[in-house]
Amino acid sequence: MLRSVRWRLILNSIVISLAAILAVGLVSLALVSAYFEQQERDYLEAQASVFMPSVTQALRHNNNRDLNQVLAIASLLNQVRIRVIDQNGAVVADSGSRSALTYFDESMLQSPELFFGFVMGQGGRITDFSPFLTESDASADHSAQEALTSTSDTTLEVALLRGDQNVGHVEFSEGPAVGEGTIRSIQLALLGSSLIALLLAIVIGMLSARQVTRPLTALGAAADRMGSNDLTARAPGSKLAEYDQLATQFNRMADQLGGTIERLEAERAILRRMIADASHELRTPLTALRTFNELLADEVSAESDAATFVHESNAQINQLEQMTTSMLDLSRLEARLSGTDFVVVDVRRAVDQAVQTLRPLADEKGQTLTLLLPTAAVAYPHDPTALQQAISNLLHNAIKYSGDGGHIAVAMRKDDRGIHIAIQDDGDGIAAADQPYIFNRFYRSPQQAAGGTGLGLSIAREIVAIHGGEIAFTTAPDVGTTFTISLPPVAQ
Repeated sequence: MLRSVRWRLILNSIVISLAAILAVGLVSLALVSAYFEQQERDYLEAQASVFMPSVTQALRHNNNRDLNQVLAIASLLNQVRIRVIDQNGAVVADSGSRSALTYFDESMLQSPELFFGFVMGQGGRITDFSPFLTESDASADHSAQEALTSTSDTTLEVALLRGDQNVGHVEFSEGPAVGEGTIRSIQLALLGSSLIALLLAIVIGMLSARQVTRPLTALGAAADRMGSNDLTARAPGSKLAEYDQLATQFNRMADQLGGTIERLEAERAILRRMIADASHELRTPLTALRTFNELLADEVSAESDAATFVHESNAQINQLEQMTTSMLDLSRLEARLSGTDFVVVDVRRAVDQAVQTLRPLADEKGQTLTLLLPTAAVAYPHDPTALQQAISNLLHNAIKYSGDGGHIAVAMRKDDRGIHIAIQDDGDGIAAADQPYIFNRFYRSPQQAAGGTGLGLSIAREIVAIHGGEIAFTTAPDVGTTFTISLPPVAQ
């Protein structure tokens, strides 16, 4: 899936969208958090500027009870925790953790003027302070609990000076977390927007990928049609500049290929006529020479030297005629003018006809020729005449290079890898020096006594190549040689 252009475009769209939202969300969250943190610090500084004179006054009179009561009242009214710490780090007074109501003991109830005086001293105004003095008031308790559950982590320390001497500091903390709800809303909004962006990225990515891959799919279809020999296939245009450039190059290549194939077809037609003319022109003088030679043989005595010359001339004419025929056959095969008339018929027929045609030649040498064929028909697309010729060339060599009374076996089998036709003899084998060259045209071993054109194996290999197969051989001295034709399985 990851190798697909479409899915890569979709994944890229998703990754880019999520990365952008994450970056914007984190930066926004950091800025908002910094803003609210500064607001909380400003709040603590404002409370310190109001409260510090009262702390200083209480410390001047060394009245810890009044100081604790002042801290409790200030903590309740200002929603902060206040601690007075001396220069040795010891806590002198502490309002407690936003629990100012616990400081309203009996002494506070007996001295409401202290509470009222503190509020008025800070510029406040209380018309009814009973909610602060009555714990049974449900609404007051709910407000206090709500304040206690939303506290800030920001801390402010203000130095306590007596003259020029630092005698400690006052710590303000646990103020209202003014931005907690807003930050939580931003986090939820970031999560929601990420999910929405993910869905949009998938939809937009699929639409974008479709716009990109549709022209590529059309180009691939045009290439497949051209691969199926449809030379009229052309890539359509699109709205993508890069694709249009590629499609233009493809269409130009298709035009050039079409022109090249047309020229090749014309040259092939010319070659076909030339080979036909050459075949006719070569066979005509050869036939005339054979006729003249036969006439001369009738005129000379069998014991004369002339008869020997006539006999040798006849052998050379036969050799020349055989070579001419082989050369023309090989030229037609290489030009694909023959060997391509494929039909789906039983391959056993071509093998059997090749064996039966050459069986008389094996009988003349007293050789045993064995044929092993599958019991069931083996239908396969091939050119029966050409395949028979390839088998005949290999079988003819086996007969020629096997001694009198030798044994030759032709076997055919079919398996998952295709069709295999083996021609085995028990001759002397092929010399190691000759093995790399035996398929070269006109090659004949220097030790070869029998005649031949040196084209039989080249023709056989070309025919098998036309069928998409190959020829392999194994050989060993005094054991013999086995040539195997392997044809590939039919594509399903």
